[in-house]
Amino acid sequence: LNVPKPLIKIGKKPVLEILLKKICATNFKKIFISTHYLHNKIEKYVEKKHKNKNITLIHEKKPMGTAGSISLINDSFDNLLVVNGDVVTNIDINALMSFHYETKNDMTLSVAKYSYTVPFGLIELDRAQRLKDIREKPKLDYNVISGIYCLKKSICNLVSKQYLDMTT
Repeated sequence: LNVPKPLIKIGKKPVLEILLKKICATNFKKIFISTHYLHNKIEKYVEKKHKNKNITLIHEKKPMGTAGSISLINDSFDNLLVVNGDVVTNIDINALMSFHYETKNDMTLSVAKYSYTVPFGLIELDRAQRLKDIREKPKLDYNVISGIYCLKKSICNLVSKQYLDMTT
């Protein structure tokens, strides 16, 4: 309740510090950080630790969703990398952006593998409610959205100044 998610520590470093270190090691010229909940804490942190970097803070007066704040960026750009502020990743950002450029995608999103073992046996029934199959504690594998997106400017231009989740 007292710490915004980007400032939650992993070990001794806040998630935001880990992300900024990774992003600053790439070829990005500008970084935008959208804030809302406890925005003053994030702003103070960035001013104290990263004042010499080209970081623009964007304060959402009301929550705008994971994509809505894109409409508040006034700078010019060709492509935009969007990373949720609570993501810890080992992704190679340069490789991701190269893939995005080379494939000429309007939008590229990264996924993570997620496995879940159901702690019970699953029963499958037919239409007459007769036993069809039993699977004991199956492991289910999924590709899940990791919270990292590459967007062309043309896609960003579709975002209006209202609440919008990236998945929408």
